[in-house]
Amino acid sequence: MTYEDVTLASSLVEAVKNGGEELKILPPFFIYDQTRRYSPEMQRLYEDRAAKG
Repeated sequence: MTYEDVTLASSLVEAVKNGGEELKILPPFFIYDQTRRYSPEMQRLYEDRAAKG
């Protein structure tokens, strides 16, 4: 999936007060794919959490 495929996007921002000037831009995290099923990344997250109990 590419940025062009996304019609509605949300952004998550994490900040630390007095954290300096470092900025990391990470690739987008999609919850659903184009068929409305969980994306592979989201599915792995659920599987990892379930395995940990």
